Amino acid sequence: YVDSVQCTGSGTLPTEPVCFSGSILMETFDIQVVSYDGKVGTVNLKAEGSQSAECEGSQFENQGNAITIENDQGCGLGKYDYTVRYCPDQDSLIVNLVKP
Repeated sequence: YVDSVQCTGSGTLPTEPVCFSGSILMETFDIQVVSYDGKVGTVNLKAEGSQSAECEGSQFENQGNAITIENDQGCGLGKYDYTVRYCPDQDSLIVNLVKP
């Protein structure tokens, strides 16, 4: 399978609170950016489907629109293997869900 989702632009993740959500097959992934100072911030995460999990107040770092979410292991998201990228032109997040 080749991912054909476009992710373009040179802007950055908005600094005001914002929500993103998406689904693939039987999994839904929600990300709410609670705060962001241009480099680090706080998100609430929720996964629903075959393996549900929820994290509130997870810290993240944004480098080149590749978002690394910290401390998500203790709330059930350790079962998930995923990456997150912000796409400025599309004003969306791409969550590449590798597993479950």
